[in-house]
Amino acid sequence: VPPTFDPESLWSYEIGGVLAPAGMPLLVQWSVYYNDWKDVQTLAVLQGSPLTITANGGKAAGPGVDLQVTYRPLDSLELSASIGWNDMEYKSTTPDKKQGDPMDFVAPLTGAISATYRFPIGQVQAYVRGDAQYTDAFEVNLRNFLAAPVVSESRTLVRASFGVARGAWDGQLYVDNAFDADKVAMPSYGTLSEPVRTLPRTIGITVNRRF
Repeated sequence: VPPTFDPESLWSYEIGGVLAPAGMPLLVQWSVYYNDWKDVQTLAVLQGSPLTITANGGKAAGPGVDLQVTYRPLDSLELSASIGWNDMEYKSTTPDKKQGDPMDFVAPLTGAISATYRFPIGQVQAYVRGDAQYTDAFEVNLRNFLAAPVVSESRTLVRASFGVARGAWDGQLYVDNAFDADKVAMPSYGTLSEPVRTLPRTIGITVNRRF
């Protein structure tokens, strides 16, 4: 067994900007990036045994794009949308990876939309908000340990909330995973005998006091 393993090295090159047209209630934020990842830490099977150890693998790299748009047609209404895409993949062949395999645990596409409406109730400021978040499926591919890659499930989770604030106090009533989506967020492999699934619909109340 190797006594240790080397640290990973990641260089990230990014360019982006913010666009806020004069006289328009619009804000656009964007970035384009490229990640160059070397000595990726990975699991290796100890020859002649079922044991796994942490070892340095090969190289991974790829481009990505992030975009967020916020629009306020009214002072009391804010609409927002965002999307993220990347094409991270392994660039070398190692015992557990083949060149071209997608990056483990990395969802190629994510996105979100939200709407927030604010209004007064007497001396109290109130708001209602709705969110929807999408996460693409991702792979975990350990060729020296698994016969085939294991895959999560794409999922869309919806959240709704109603909040009030006055002075140093604020409170919120919320519903997470409003449509009770039951999806595999982390697939089972190795010692993880059961997949990790999304939390079921959750209704809660939070109260905050600022000092």
